[in-house]
Amino acid sequence: MSVVALALLALGVADAVRTRGWGDPRRARTVGGLCGLGTLILGALLAGVTSGADLGLLLLAAALVCGWTLTAGEGVVRRHGARLPLTVLAAGFAALLLGSGAASPAGGLLQRWLVWSGLPATETALDADRVLLLAGLLLVQAATGNVIVRLVLIGVGAIRDPGAPQPSDRLRGGRLLGPMERLVILGLGLAGQVTAASLVIAAKGLIRFPELQHSRRDDGVSLEDSLEVYEVTEYFLIGSFVSWLVALAALAVAQLA
Repeated sequence: MSVVALALLALGVADAVRTRGWGDPRRARTVGGLCGLGTLILGALLAGVTSGADLGLLLLAAALVCGWTLTAGEGVVRRHGARLPLTVLAAGFAALLLGSGAASPAGGLLQRWLVWSGLPATETALDADRVLLLAGLLLVQAATGNVIVRLVLIGVGAIRDPGAPQPSDRLRGGRLLGPMERLVILGLGLAGQVTAASLVIAAKGLIRFPELQHSRRDDGVSLEDSLEVYEVTEYFLIGSFVSWLVALAALAVAQLA
C-alpha cells in the first residue's frame, strides 16, 4: 500500500495548492501538479520505495496526479463534463489498489525516523506504511474531498453557471465544514466509534435545518422562488452524501491496510 499512500499524499497536496487561488487557472493547475509530483518523488525517496516494480507503480501514480490535476479544473469540467476527472480518479486509484501488492513496504529514512522518535506503537501499528496511508487519507479529506463534492454537484446541475446566484449562498461555511466533518468521521471510524460518527452525520442535518427552512417563503411564493428552495435542498443533500461517501471510502481503505 506504500505507493497508494504516496499517491493519496500527492493528490492531496496538488489539490491543496491548486485550489488556493493563483489568478490564472492554468498557472494553478501547473503549480498544483508540480507540487503533487514533487511530493510523490520526495515521499518515495524518503520511504525507500525505489525498486523496479515501485517505479512502474509510481509512474502510474504520477499519471493519476497529472490526469486529475488537468481535468478537475472547473473550467475544464464545465466544457467537458464531470465524468472525465471522476473516471480518471476512480480508474487510476483502482489500478493502484490492484497493483499495490507489488510495491515494496515503506521504510528508509521515514521508518528509521519513526523508530528514533519513540512515538507510540511505531514498531507495530504505526509503521511507515501506516503513517503514510493515514497522512494521505487525512490530506485527501481536507483538500481533494471538496473538489470531488464540487465535481459531482456540477455534474448533476446543482451548481449554476458562474455569475448566477448559487444555492451555496444560502448555506455558508460549506467549504470549511465539509473537511472538518470528513476528518471527524474518519477519525471516529478509525477509533472504532462508528456510532459517534453517525451522530456527527445526524448533527449536520439538525444544524443546517434552520437555514433550509429560512429559504422557504410563505408569503406570495412565486414558482421561481419555490424552485429555489428545492435547489438549496438538492445542493445540501447531494453535497452531504458525497462528502460522507468520501470519508467512508477513506475509512474502508484504511481498514484494508
